[in-house]
Amino acid sequence: MYNYKIALKIEIIKLFRRSNVLFFFLIVYLSLTPLSSTYQLDNIANDIDFFKNFSIKVSIFSLLIMAIFFVNNVGNDFNEGSYRKLIAMGLTKNSYLTGKIVLVLLFTLFIVFYNLVLYYIAGTIDYNFTFIDFIKSISFSAILNQITALICAGLFGLFFITVFRNRIIGLVFFPLWLSLEFYFKLLEKVNDIQFVKFFPGNAFFNLFVKYTFVFEKFIIAILIGFLFLIACWAGLRYREEPGSNIQ
Repeated sequence: MYNYKIALKIEIIKLFRRSNVLFFFLIVYLSLTPLSSTYQLDNIANDIDFFKNFSIKVSIFSLLIMAIFFVNNVGNDFNEGSYRKLIAMGLTKNSYLTGKIVLVLLFTLFIVFYNLVLYYIAGTIDYNFTFIDFIKSISFSAILNQITALICAGLFGLFFITVFRNRIIGLVFFPLWLSLEFYFKLLEKVNDIQFVKFFPGNAFFNLFVKYTFVFEKFIIAILIGFLFLIACWAGLRYREEPGSNIQ
């Protein structure tokens, strides 16, 4: 009988399959090319302002990468049949989901660490940052906000692929969804109706870019992420698979 530790080992092994490795290289390439992101920022009054503006620069890219990575990662399991094979061999659906949640946490930490490295490099090159400047400009609340927003974005991607199980549609869905939310954001300003903050993209973005802890934005993001987690669980548990064990 498979247990949660084995499920985690399986996820770590699958991280090194070709599509995931190529995805990591894509992250590095897109984040370093001038066309995808420009880190030099104007009118920076102090180190904290630089961190705030840098967070805005990398926010949408980071959140989008989180969601799309899990659409691609779990989509491979469904398309290649590895999910059904693991279930048939005794892996429980709860164990499978637990492995993916742990992967969400690990990939979140990777994105946060990667962004901090880019932030330090950009500050050093463009603004003569010292390591002390780097440390002083970052707050615990800002990092907590980013970690929470990224976890919720990962659960958004996990929700979509576990429920709809179509990787191609998922890879196209998230850029289109962000465009749709942007349209509603403009509509909100015209009609003065406050509802877009409850949309996942805006909720996660609003939390990601906050330097201080804002209870309302934190709770909104957490609740949306929790709903996605419940939907992931239901999408796996109540969908029959050959040889499945739904414990």
